[in-house]
Amino acid sequence: SKSKKKKNKRFFLYNTVNPKKEDKKESSKAPPKQKSKPNQTNPSQKINSITVANTGTFQFIIQQPQIQITSMLSAFQMNLISFSNEIDKFIFEIETNKTLLFVQKKSILHQIENIIKTSLESTKYYNAYSIGYYGSYMTGLDIENSDIDLMVKAKPKVLNTIINIVIDKFWKSKQLFTKITPILTASVPIIKIECDIESSINPEMKTMMLSKSDADIFKAKFDISFMRSNDKNEYLPSQIIIDYIKEKLFLFPSIKPLIFVLKKFLYHTKLNSSYHGGLSSYSVFLMIYAYLKSMPSVNIGADVYRIFSFYANFDFSMFAIDVNSTNPFVIRRDANEKIKPNTMIYDPLTGLNVAKSSFRINDVKYAFAKAANYLDNALYSVEKSSMLSGMFNVNKYYSYSL
Repeated sequence: SKSKKKKNKRFFLYNTVNPKKEDKKESSKAPPKQKSKPNQTNPSQKINSITVANTGTFQFIIQQPQIQITSMLSAFQMNLISFSNEIDKFIFEIETNKTLLFVQKKSILHQIENIIKTSLESTKYYNAYSIGYYGSYMTGLDIENSDIDLMVKAKPKVLNTIINIVIDKFWKSKQLFTKITPILTASVPIIKIECDIESSINPEMKTMMLSKSDADIFKAKFDISFMRSNDKNEYLPSQIIIDYIKEKLFLFPSIKPLIFVLKKFLYHTKLNSSYHGGLSSYSVFLMIYAYLKSMPSVNIGADVYRIFSFYANFDFSMFAIDVNSTNPFVIRRDANEKIKPNTMIYDPLTGLNVAKSSFRINDVKYAFAKAANYLDNALYSVEKSSMLSGMFNVNKYYSYSL
């Protein structure tokens, strides 16, 4: 009958054995050779991460909970590898862009030096000062957006006069620069200079730039600091600090990529200036060094996640960072005092607090917490996206208090 035929067709679609052959076996007198029966205690076998249950002539595919857990672990591992590779590419982009922008920045640096020298050469102070360099530019820890730090040292009696002469000369040469901002009320007087170098870059070179996501990647920034030359305790010769940092970079190679990531993150969150209450480059270096000294490096992706998580929960009001100690996280020496700075990071060379201006440390912790939370979700996600870009933009809609 028609209904019987339809039934047989439906049966054949789901049957794993040909019905005609099955009838033949049933009619045969001689018993067929016994096939190996499935284990009664374990009636399933795993094939390519898929569980197949054998029940006679039928097979049912069963997706067990264990498969989901395995997939989730696999997703985490793959995402961690992807995140680490993305950071490696990001480091390569920074180094490449720095190389391409070096010639333009060096040219402006010579102009700045020349303005300082010419402003003083015709005065009685022509030999009463010295010019030097310090900061991340000299240690190789600068990113494309980093300032280049110059230092003018002079004796206290003549320092203020030299500052006024130099500032006056810069105002007369203002056509060479985009912006000149003297900050004379700071404990260390500074002249901040900004110059747009995009127009001076060859179009072919510009196409070689691997990343133009930052609006001010073509803005060269310089900080001229004026320091007293006889401050033995507070200001060490810059070369001693540079040598110290380079020694630690040799001993802990993972510091460099980590500081690139954290500095770019702080740049995006506008927490990269100690003058505005954020963290200085030296503070970031000491925080990363302290962490790696106490907890060995795993890989760059895991280290970024762990550092964000660790410092998001670090109690800066009770503990300080002292890399000279066996345990770099120590109880603050001023823990019982009523008036104290928000952050305490001891300089390993002088013992002074290098983070005394970082009064927005709670904003830094909040930004770190948001980044850690984002990575915690992204590393387990099955959706593919740029975790580094997402991490940099995670604080986009948060308005930090000044």
